[in-house]
Amino acid sequence: MKLGHMPFKFRLFPTFGQLPRTWRSLGIIVVVGLVEGLGISLFIPLLEILQNGSIKTDNAILNMIQSVYAAVGLELTLYSSLMGIVIIVSASLTLNFIQRLVIANALYRFTQQLRANLARSTFMSNWQRLSDINQGSSINLMVQESHRGGMALLSEVMCAASIIQVLILLAFAAAISWELVLLCFVFVLISLLIIRPLLVSAKHLGKMKTQINNKLSFAFVDYLRGSKFIKLTATEHIVQNHLNRILEASYQNLFASEVNKSAVYLFSQLLPLILLAAAIVTAHDILSISVSMILVFLLLLIRITPRIVQFQQHYQTFMAAISALEAVNLEIRSNTDFLESSSDHAKIHTELKNEIILDDVHFNYEGSTSSAVQGVSLKLLRNSFNALVDTSGSGKSTLVDLISGIQSPAAGHVLIDNDDLRDLQPSSWRQKIGYVGQETTIFNDTIRNNMCFAHPDATDDEILERLKIANFIPVLEPLPDGLDTVLGENGTKLSGGERQRLAIARALMGKPALLILDEATSALDNESEHLIQKAIETIAGEITIVVIAHRLSTIRMADIIHVMEDGQLIESGDFDQLLKKDRRFAELYKIQYSS
Repeated sequence: MKLGHMPFKFRLFPTFGQLPRTWRSLGIIVVVGLVEGLGISLFIPLLEILQNGSIKTDNAILNMIQSVYAAVGLELTLYSSLMGIVIIVSASLTLNFIQRLVIANALYRFTQQLRANLARSTFMSNWQRLSDINQGSSINLMVQESHRGGMALLSEVMCAASIIQVLILLAFAAAISWELVLLCFVFVLISLLIIRPLLVSAKHLGKMKTQINNKLSFAFVDYLRGSKFIKLTATEHIVQNHLNRILEASYQNLFASEVNKSAVYLFSQLLPLILLAAAIVTAHDILSISVSMILVFLLLLIRITPRIVQFQQHYQTFMAAISALEAVNLEIRSNTDFLESSSDHAKIHTELKNEIILDDVHFNYEGSTSSAVQGVSLKLLRNSFNALVDTSGSGKSTLVDLISGIQSPAAGHVLIDNDDLRDLQPSSWRQKIGYVGQETTIFNDTIRNNMCFAHPDATDDEILERLKIANFIPVLEPLPDGLDTVLGENGTKLSGGERQRLAIARALMGKPALLILDEATSALDNESEHLIQKAIETIAGEITIVVIAHRLSTIRMADIIHVMEDGQLIESGDFDQLLKKDRRFAELYKIQYSS
């Protein structure tokens, strides 16, 4: 998605035109500059009249002003000059107000679109990319760097605006004395040469700031996730020391940036003062320009000087912040390279009628020398209760990823009612799946909104029905706000078992064709496990269930259990059949129940 017009790139402003309405804003700036220059020029007849009682100086600007007044039937007098100044300055201020609104709207719209593109590219990328994304870095890009990127483009446009206004005001000044304007040009070039090293330094400091922000966000998010481990192992001092090192680097960067910015400001204020002095001496002693013309030239110069200062400051901001925009755009491009492929002609899955088949499926993770899944063939019948068991790392969760379609087999086929999953529109199949993992995802929102996350049109009756199946009603009833209870970040107001039961209830919303429970009870106490087991037994026979479990008690009622080892399917059968075979499953059973 394009975030504005096609950028017109050149060396000074490499991203020029990316900010929406750039040319409209600059068009207003041109009008503002012309109106302002005309308003300042009206001081020439005003000063002539105040000094001499009439206009005696012959000048191109004066002649133009007199022609304009004559065209509208007015005589150029003290009062008509004052009236013209008031009208034109008011118009200039009004146009400037409009321009500020246009540029502000463009900035916030660009930032919003940039963040939307980042979010879209992130969540629309495939699982391989999504699982590798650094969460702390992504948060920093979304919150900080996208804003800095928008500010970079704003500063770029404001640089161009400053240049336009300076050129327009210089054109009016040239009508008074081109020699003085030439002096100004030379002085500006010298000023830019003096300040250029500071601008280069600003860009370097800006890149460092992006890197430091990423490190800080990543470390802080990482340590927050591991806060319980940190507290229980009394390693708070290690965390603090690491964060202090990053914060010290941030302080050094911010202070260096402020020194750089202050140095630019110092030169920007000092050099124009020298220019003013030089202009007065040159105009009076060398060029013998009249007092009224010198005063108006100085007035133009006084209006030009802040624009030059603003250009330098805006360009410094642009150089310091452009690295943030580059970082966000790089992340968007990287995500886009991993967008989940889906043909426009892909078949839409509507209903699971018979079975899910894995036919000689193989899968390797990138960078791994061993296969995660090797030649697995199995069948999941509609409305059957299926289980996958063995030790971790044997390929069970990978099989679930393949069945859901977030991973594609390197060889073999995953068939949904004889349709190859590769030929189906991914979302049409996944919308029929309910999923509960070991690490439950509960949003910092109400129970109702958590339940309706994938089904926003669900009624309270539908919600309560699923909560009842998952044995969550006893948790809900004592809550004074009921379904409107806010659960806190990741459901901190609930116990682990309560979170899992809520997750199961949510997974049942929309009557999914397939329910996947990926080690959903492995970290729970016996009571919570028993309640979840009852929930599974309630829906068994009404929905296709796939359970990955270490605790064999959870799958005693399964129709069929598939035993995995080193990525291979080594045996299948119901609970009793597998015990009688006295192979790997029986071995696992003996280990768990030997006590």
